[in-house]
Amino acid sequence: LFALIPAILSAFFLCMVVPILAVRLQRTQRINELVRQLPDALDMMARGLKVGHPLSATLSSVANEMPDPIGTEFGIVVDQVAFGDELTDAFNEFADRLNQEDVHYLATAIAIQNGTGGDLARVLGVLSRVIRDRLTMRRKVQAVSAEGRLSAAILSVVPVVIFVGLNVMSPAYYGDIADEPLAKPLVFVVIALVLLNAFILRRLVSFRF
Repeated sequence: LFALIPAILSAFFLCMVVPILAVRLQRTQRINELVRQLPDALDMMARGLKVGHPLSATLSSVANEMPDPIGTEFGIVVDQVAFGDELTDAFNEFADRLNQEDVHYLATAIAIQNGTGGDLARVLGVLSRVIRDRLTMRRKVQAVSAEGRLSAAILSVVPVVIFVGLNVMSPAYYGDIADEPLAKPLVFVVIALVLLNAFILRRLVSFRF
């Protein structure tokens, strides 16, 4: 049993954990980049509205002139409107795809302006400043909590590294007790404690704002 555990853990990690982590990392990077570009897109929309361009034209300007991912996402909104969707529905779907608070604020602002009117250019300008301030605060918090996040990652990985290393260098270290009645229950208890430790440490150093 103990001789197979490293192989099982390695296969699980390479075939299940690594692909999921890679996809999640790419998704997170794309969303973070879009949120970083969002204030510039809102400023471009506000300038267009101030000089008298219709909202559809300002959306097309963002889609055509700004790089991916914000340009692509606004292009999807423009295409949806062109094919008959309501502007508010297109922005709500945009917010649901990203599931970011800043994007939900934008969708709400568009919905309010579409329903009641008002100075949308001013609202977009204020929203742009708010998002920039939030990004600045987020970077400050990440800098302050960097040491804690690194410590949490190391403490989560060390037990696995020690276990695998001992099995590689001295297979008999755990192999001699593999047939003991309490061996299997203890293995599951240790795995559960290691996972619980990793979960708690991650929660301690994760900040949502």
